[in-house]
Amino acid sequence: PVAGDKCLNGGSGPLCIAEVIRTKKWGLTFPSEIDFHHCETCRCHECQNIVIFPIIHKDQLYGILARCMNDASISLENDIELMEEIANDIAFAYVKYEASHALAQSEERYRRIINNMSSGVAVYKEIENGADFVFVDLNRSGEHIDKVNRDDIVGKKITNIFPAIEEFGLLNILQRVWKTGIPERQPLSLYRDKRLDGWRENYICKLESGEIVVIYDDMTEKKKAQERELFHRKQLMEANKLASLGILVSGIA
Repeated sequence: PVAGDKCLNGGSGPLCIAEVIRTKKWGLTFPSEIDFHHCETCRCHECQNIVIFPIIHKDQLYGILARCMNDASISLENDIELMEEIANDIAFAYVKYEASHALAQSEERYRRIINNMSSGVAVYKEIENGADFVFVDLNRSGEHIDKVNRDDIVGKKITNIFPAIEEFGLLNILQRVWKTGIPERQPLSLYRDKRLDGWRENYICKLESGEIVVIYDDMTEKKKAQERELFHRKQLMEANKLASLGILVSGIA
């Protein structure tokens, strides 16, 4: 293989390769077909014939695969098909690498965004035709809210991690959203089992991949604050009633 990066960028690479790129005369080329006498590489190696194929995919040129021979008695014609196949394989590998790299970058951005959310975010995949769901992912807030470790629960059933999930009402919502694809909200509800106890609000939606995403908040402290405020209001109302009754009794006396 001969590197053609400089040629691809319009720089000073082997002129024979630059000329083939310009004319697009891929395959087997002889010096007589293209003016090679200005190419120092060809003169130096006394090239008699050369096979050049582009490493290309969907009009995107990634590089050049080339093989030169300085012995005219050795034919490269039998190598053409093999080299074209190799060039195509290299192009496919480039595309696969770029896609993999882009996916890794996308996943990293997703991870940073999700892990910096104050809400819990859980991703599930259905199993047993929607009878149950397994954890695919969980963000840091979810770990804190549910007092679990992501690595310990990924791949495990939601019914095993949260045994009261059906009584809580979320399992039925997960099943409906998985079947219909219509997002739903679960109003403020109390989840309680032997390990966990708290008030939750859930938003459930389905991704194009078929996975189910649940975005939720721990409303326990807010609920307790509301209950304390309600209790104090009742106490104040009772005190006001007693005070009014006291004034009434003293007025009668």
